[in-house]
Amino acid sequence: AINGLFKIEIPGSDLYTRNTISIYDVYGEIKKELEFQGSETDILNAYELGLAGGIYFVNIKNGKLNATKKLVIP
Repeated sequence: AINGLFKIEIPGSDLYTRNTISIYDVYGEIKKELEFQGSETDILNAYELGLAGGIYFVNIKNGKLNATKKLVIP
């Protein structure tokens, strides 16, 4: 994340796709969960989401995808 901003890309997402983004800390505790529909790309601000600097794991789920990526916030 640069300046707290990070980009979420969800290939194949369309207007009817319901996406769930879950953000976990290194202990597996959920810190934030977001749901939105549509959009293949979104830019989120970690600081606006209430995330402090540290290492997190971002899980993205929808009917076609279930992926987890590491996120480092300075």
